[in-house]
Amino acid sequence: MAYIGKTPQVGNYQKCDALNASATADYTLQVGSSNVSPESVNHMIVSLNGVIQSPTTAYTVSGAVLSFASALTSNDTIDFVILLGNVLDIGTPSDDTVSTAKIQDDAVTSDKLGTGDMTFPNGDLIFGTAGKGVCLGVTSNTDANTLDDYEEGSWTPTMTFGGNAVSLTYGTQSGYYTKIGRAVTISCHIFLTDKGSSTGHLNIAGLPFTPASLNYNPVSLRFQNLSFANMATAIVGNSTTTVIFYETSDAGTETSLTDGNAADDTRILFQGTYETT
Repeated sequence: MAYIGKTPQVGNYQKCDALNASATADYTLQVGSSNVSPESVNHMIVSLNGVIQSPTTAYTVSGAVLSFASALTSNDTIDFVILLGNVLDIGTPSDDTVSTAKIQDDAVTSDKLGTGDMTFPNGDLIFGTAGKGVCLGVTSNTDANTLDDYEEGSWTPTMTFGGNAVSLTYGTQSGYYTKIGRAVTISCHIFLTDKGSSTGHLNIAGLPFTPASLNYNPVSLRFQNLSFANMATAIVGNSTTTVIFYETSDAGTETSLTDGNAADDTRILFQGTYETT
């Protein structure tokens, strides 16, 4: 582009905060009390005792530290230090010189991110608003393809008989879960040392999420010192946070497991997956 008169200079001109000379050669450069690093020793003007100093010969710079060729004294005066920034003649910044502060908010759009794979060298991908997720297998924001819920954690299973847990004593009482979308995978380990005095249907309560009102969800079981004549089954109840235990006969008849099937040293382990609302 042609200009009338002298071509205008382009640069990030800054005057550094005042420096007080003392018995040292090194001084930290700051603008507004924040450290600043010149582009190079040739991108700054330094005046000492009323004389503009020669770069490299009279002083050098490393990061934000200005170093004079020899130590000053309190009788010296550092008049000013001016940083020229990157004096541009074609409007192209030097490599590794554009800071976050130089980029406008919302200036980087998806058009600037390219079409290839994206790698995050450090840290996690975190959304600024709750309820957002990753759309998988689609090219637009489709609710059915959006993974917007993942959680891992523990839960505390509680054995009950007839809905009560009077005087139960546990040797082990632990549970873990993983929730992906609406699917919750649970595991549980309960070991009783005293089954207490409650009576009635055997349940385990305390599931981390309420199941949906759909079909009952079976779980995989292991028992120790839990007596029954036929096959024991367990299901996650509809819209309740409990696992319900049954004994199923060869004819398919279901009978509730109760306190009478349990002992003081009963152990129950199970795992399964159910769906939430």
